Formats: sequence, structure tokens, C-alpha cells
Amino acid sequence: MKDRIWVSYKDSVYDITDFIKAHPGGTEKILLSSGGQLEGFFKFYPFHQKDHVQKLLSQYKIGILHEDDRVKQSANGNDIDEEEEMLKQLRSKELITLQEVPLIAETNPIYLRQHFITPVSEMFIRNHQKIPQRIDPEYFKLKVFENKNKKAKYTLDDLKSNFQPKTVMSTIACSGNRRGGLKNIYPTIQGNNWTYGAIANCYFTGVSIIDLLKDLGYDLEQIKDKHLVVEGLDIDVQGKHFQVSVPISHVIDPLNEVILAYAQNGEELIQDHGYPLRLIVPGFVGVRNCKWVYKLSISDEEATSAQQKENYKFIQERDSSKIDYSKYKPIFAYIINSAITYPLDKESMIVEKDSPCIYLKGWATGNPHLGTPVKEVQISFDNGQTWEQAQITHKEVKDHKHSKIFSWVLWEYKIDVNRFQSNQPIKASVRSVDLNGDTQLKSIEELYNLKGLLNNSPHSVEFQFVIKE
Repeated sequence: MKDRIWVSYKDSVYDITDFIKAHPGGTEKILLSSGGQLEGFFKFYPFHQKDHVQKLLSQYKIGILHEDDRVKQSANGNDIDEEEEMLKQLRSKELITLQEVPLIAETNPIYLRQHFITPVSEMFIRNHQKIPQRIDPEYFKLKVFENKNKKAKYTLDDLKSNFQPKTVMSTIACSGNRRGGLKNIYPTIQGNNWTYGAIANCYFTGVSIIDLLKDLGYDLEQIKDKHLVVEGLDIDVQGKHFQVSVPISHVIDPLNEVILAYAQNGEELIQDHGYPLRLIVPGFVGVRNCKWVYKLSISDEEATSAQQKENYKFIQERDSSKIDYSKYKPIFAYIINSAITYPLDKESMIVEKDSPCIYLKGWATGNPHLGTPVKEVQISFDNGQTWEQAQITHKEVKDHKHSKIFSWVLWEYKIDVNRFQSNQPIKASVRSVDLNGDTQLKSIEELYNLKGLLNNSPHSVEFQFVIKE
């Protein structure tokens, strides 16, 4: 019996061993419940509470659970912190947590050099408020307003059934990605200490915002000067929903491929990344890609939230008392950038005598808001005086020559260690060059700003090696 998988649900015990391989959601997630209670899982994935699932489960019942071992209930009848605990169980242990509440975690460097498409479970997490409770899809409705007047509402099934699904590959990066490099020089810079892992490259599938606007009866030309205001289900301490906006002039350009996504990498969005809906604006910084979307507004004015009016602006004034935020435009687009993800900074490496080489690896972006792809990735070992070309190993290729590219590339560079001395520090720097010849020209000192945003100075690491005889 020691090799059998038992779980409990309500007052009963079930042996699900023979069902593991048949589980539609795969074996990994169902094995998380091994030896535990199913209440949290079933609440987190509400479709399990349907009659046919309950009937299927009953076939594996083997006994009654002792009363002392049943799920404890809080005063209002809800399982105590069960959803929060469920999220923790399902979340990858490889993520590098920077802050617990609200959760902020960056992608492990392993997944930034080995996976052109970032696994959903390994994608960085940037939350501004506590993750909202997972909503039952049967009760969810997307509300659409024109200014303050309700115009329409859609169920999830409406969005999936009544519109042609559209898939786009998009690299999403927090505007604070690589802030850590700035904070090393300017410790007073505000914000979390991201290294280079607040970035991910994924497929997103959903409804084209253009199709949605047409379904609502809009003449796109007539609304091009308005704003698409988007609100998420997450709420701050004042009871206000997370809110951002993007110009409709950008949204209605079909080459920009803006969608309201319900799937990521071919699977339903998970709670950490915006279930049930996430706005995807390819080429724009992460904050504009609003998670947990429940409301859209076609508005004469941009969003009024702090995320729009204050927090995400490139401000180089050092005296915060002198800042008039209204004079600065919000950040929309991500920028040309790159990073060395292997070796790690200050890493010591052992090199085999018969194979005296080291492979530098990393990621690079072009100019995402323009859709111009990376043309070259260049490496320097002399603080940028000379540059050598790396090999691009993974990139997206689109059939249509006028299409925009919103995804990163992965690259590598082979070092013959015989050109360097062992046990001596080697400094390597990287920069990206896009199809238009744009590159990373500014030093880190030139990029100081109050919030530590958009650091795209050439990224450097220092490492050394010894040759194994």
C-alpha cells in the first residue's frame, strides 16, 4: 500500500493511483495533492465541483476520514487561507522571491538561457496588490464602458466562442528590469532590486481588441484619439482597482496585435499571470499588460491611477520635492536591451583542458514598440572599446515582411580561454543592435532616474576560470 496515492475530500478518503495517468491536467499538478486534501485544489479549479467530476471521484472512494482530520473552516465557512496556500504549492520553487506581499519574484537565470519560450510556471511575477481571489468562470463577466456609461458585457464563453482566437508571441518585461545595476551605484533609487530576470517570452492567445471594438459597433477612426482604460480585479488598501490605460491609436493598428488574452503558451491563464483575462500589448512594458481584467472603458481621458499618473515615469530630477509629475509622460514602450545570463557575475568556472572554452549565453531585445527585431548581439572584453559578434541561437521568424517582431532572441558566444589568463577576472559586456542600427549607447550613469526604470546600459559580468589538468 505504500506506493498508492491517497487523498481526502470532505469526509471521505480516495485512492487515485489508477487515475493519475488519465488526469486531463497532467500528472504533475494532481500529484501535488498526494496525501493531502482536495478542497483547495477544487476551489482553485472550480470545474472540479461539477457533477460529472464528483461522480468520477466517487469511484475511487476507499473510506471515511476521521472527523479530526477534516478541513477546518473559518467563521464565514471558507477554508482558512486555502487559496493562498494553493498558489504557494503550485508556484515554482525556482522563482527568486524579492518580496512576499505583494508577491514579486524574478525568473531564474536557467530559464533565461535555456528556454526561448518561457515556461508559464517560471515567468517572473510582479504584483502591485494582493492577488485577487480566483473567480468562477461561470459567474465572470467582462464589462465594457464608454466613459462612465455601460455599453456591453461578455462572458468568458462569449469571448472564446464568438471571436476568432488570435495568438501573438510577446516578450513582456517590467520597466524596472535590471534596476539592480542602477541601485548598485545609486542606492536611494526606489523600487525592487531586479537583476535581469523581470522578463519573459511567451505565446498569448485571446481576442483581438480590434475585433472587440468592431463588435461593439465602433468606427475605429472615430475613436482613435481616445484611451483604452483597463481595470483589474486586484484592489489596493483604499479599495481602488488596479488601473492603467493605453492610447487607442496604438490599439487599433493591426500590426500592433493587441489582444485580451485568456491563454498563455496554449493553456488557460493561471492565477499568478492574470486569470481569467490579461491585456497583452506587445512591445509595451509589463504594467500596461494589465492582469485579472474585468473592465474596459473607451474614455476621453487616460487612467487616473498612480500607475498611470506617477509611478511609471522616467524622471531624472534627484530632488523629489521639485517634481511635478504632470509634466512627465507615462512609460509605455520597452526598450532595446540585453543581458548575460551565463556565467553569473563573480562566478568561478572550471574548464577542461581538452575543451578550453566557455560559452557566454543570454537574451536580447530589439525595439519592441517599433517591432524592429534584433539584428546582432555584440560582446566586448575591453569596456566597449571593441565589439565581437555573438551567435543568435533562437529567434522568431514571421512570414509577412511588414509584420512586427515583439519577441526576444537568445544568443551565445564561444570564448577560447587561451586568450585569457586563468584565475584572473574577465569582464564581459553585451549589447543588442536592432534592424535599424539602434543599440545600447548610454552608460549606467547617464540612465539614473528616480524609479530606476528602463536601464539598458550594456550589461556586464565579471568571472574567472581555472583549467582542470
